[in-house]
Amino acid sequence: MEESMELVAAKCGKQLNEYQRCILSSRSDSNPAAKCALYQRALAQCSAEAVPLIAATKRHCSAQIRAYDACLQAHVSRDDAADALQKECSGVLRELWRCTEMVKTRYQSEKYSTEGEEARAQAEKVLGI
Repeated sequence: MEESMELVAAKCGKQLNEYQRCILSSRSDSNPAAKCALYQRALAQCSAEAVPLIAATKRHCSAQIRAYDACLQAHVSRDDAADALQKECSGVLRELWRCTEMVKTRYQSEKYSTEGEEARAQAEKVLGI
């Protein structure tokens, strides 16, 4: 996923910076997520369009993403949020991680397979086979 994050930063830098600035400037607000929803949507749209692996992950892991988001929302406002998030959401996060790893493995396998087929077709064309 590091590669995907680097691609998001490279291709959606403006949206990422705007969202980060909004979150940082809204830390004292009661609901920074709501205040920054417009920036979050812009970043999500850009990343889904610019980074195919992110779009694939969103499609295949939507249930795990929703479960993790719900867990975060349920526990983030508690006084012991850090402990609560670790205790209550670690299993949900583990399931999300497993799903993303599965998607990444499939995506890379398909990507390399497609690249190999394209290279073989190009070589056959050049060699007149």
